[in-house]
Amino acid sequence: MSRFCPTWTLEQRQLRAQWLHTCDELATRITFEKFHTEDIHQDIPHLKMPTRLVVATRGGVIQPEDESEIAGLNPAISIVKVQDAGHMIPWDNLEGFMEAVS
Repeated sequence: MSRFCPTWTLEQRQLRAQWLHTCDELATRITFEKFHTEDIHQDIPHLKMPTRLVVATRGGVIQPEDESEIAGLNPAISIVKVQDAGHMIPWDNLEGFMEAVS
């Protein structure tokens, strides 16, 4: 884990290892597949409540062109980037995460 998550503490890596094996393989696979096949963009223009998209700068999931598309679909959405963070934003940059969601 330290090779893939170099900013995580030993305690965080141990916690991840402790729980990772409890994830249902089918649920994990379906969730991953749906992430690539479901189109949430059709719903974005209809969001009426205050909405914030928190983007991990090391995540690689949400690209600048995605941010532009989302902002175009609903200009009221606040997009906040958390520097030096990957998938587990609070573990990689807790201060940046707290600032982004506060």
